[in-house]
Amino acid sequence: MSKAKPSPFKRLKYYKSTNISSSAFTLTEILVALLIVIILVSLSIPNFTRPRQAALDKRAKTALMLINAAEKVYYLKMGFYYPYVSVSPSAQVNLSGINSNLRINLSDDNWTFGITTYDTSFYDTFTATASQANPARAFQITREDEEPTGP
Repeated sequence: MSKAKPSPFKRLKYYKSTNISSSAFTLTEILVALLIVIILVSLSIPNFTRPRQAALDKRAKTALMLINAAEKVYYLKMGFYYPYVSVSPSAQVNLSGINSNLRINLSDDNWTFGITTYDTSFYDTFTATASQANPARAFQITREDEEPTGP
């Protein structure tokens, strides 16, 4: 007598009965791994924002040094610092006035720029400022300064 071949359905039952899910991850293991990843990401975020803020600060300081140099050229041409306002004892101007009169091209992406002149004797003193709202930061440079001052 010949042996009958086992039915393919019996093999299927065998595979169904084996415990395949024993090698899968549990929900608790997945949540713990996710928690570890979240903690690592939250610890690394300040390391990425500090260099960005340092680059923004450097940009503002460079712009103030450019304003300082442009003011000195303006003084050589005109005999007084920009802005010259005969009505007010001090005058404050915005970025568009700075760009057009000092013939520079600053952008106001992250900073607000301004120049104030003081009438000590024929507008011979100025202060250029760069301020930022969030986070609150401000730099300034005067006629005598070589580098901007601030935080």
